Parts: sequence; C-alpha cells; structure tokens
Amino acid sequence: MTLKLKFKFIGEPKAIQSARFASIGGHMRSYQPKENKDWKSWIRVQAMNQLPSGWVATDEPVTVERLLFVFSPLKSHYSKKLLREHLKIGGMILKDKKPDLSDNLAKGMMDALEGIVFVNDSRIWRIKESAKVYGESPRIELTLGGGGEDMLIEPWEI
Repeated sequence: MTLKLKFKFIGEPKAIQSARFASIGGHMRSYQPKENKDWKSWIRVQAMNQLPSGWVATDEPVTVERLLFVFSPLKSHYSKKLLREHLKIGGMILKDKKPDLSDNLAKGMMDALEGIVFVNDSRIWRIKESAKVYGESPRIELTLGGGGEDMLIEPWEI
C-alpha cells in the first residue's frame, strides 16, 4: 500500500479527555460530553472533505508521519518583541503545558478519524513526529503514510 494522506484542520486544537462515568439507576454508564462529540464530528467532516474521491477506510498498517497541534499564542508572547517577531514570520513557540500530547490531543484526533480514514486506530503502528506548539494560525496538521509492508522491523539501539 502506498498510503499518503495530508490533512489540515483550521481552528483551535481541542483536548479530548477519556469518557466520563455516571451512575444512572444504579448502573454505571460511560459518556462523552456534548462538546467532545461535536468536536469529533467537526474533525470527521473536515477529514471527509479532504480525502480523495472514493476513499474507503483502510484496514492496513498506518504510520503517523507528522502530527502537529498549533495553539493560539498567549498574550505574554506578544509582549516580548523577540517572540512577537518570531510569530509574525510564521515561527512557533514550544508548548509544554496542558493538554497532554499523547493522551488527550493525539488520542482524541485518532478516535475522531476512526471509521473514516482507517477502520480502527489500532492500525496505527508508529508515530514518527508529533508536537504541540503556539503559532499565529491555530490548526492541526496530520500526515499519514502506509507502513509495515514487510512486517519485519529492525531492532532499535538503546
């Protein structure tokens, strides 16, 4: 498979927490808040609009080549000339605060694409590059590729 898909989702990234639980009539039930469901639906629609015509969700191994979450800059970034100038030319500033990159951002994103881009997000076997940063244009950039065609992976050096 020569899968190569690129997506750009314009707007502020959103962290999706794990399902919440409530006791209803003595039974525990899990649920997602409405805002999480709405965000995932928005991602799904944006993805469908960017997929090639006739795309069918793949059930092959998938590599996340690049996953970038760009958040709106903080007001304090504009108060420092160096940071302000850096942002103006398209530069980015690292974000080492909440939300969590893998748990809340990447997981929510992959869950939203399940059934549309890939049959199940368990088919993702590798994430090569991912980051969360501040930048002038809030967005999510995602590049997916195929992978694992030969299924044999060389050992990694430690």
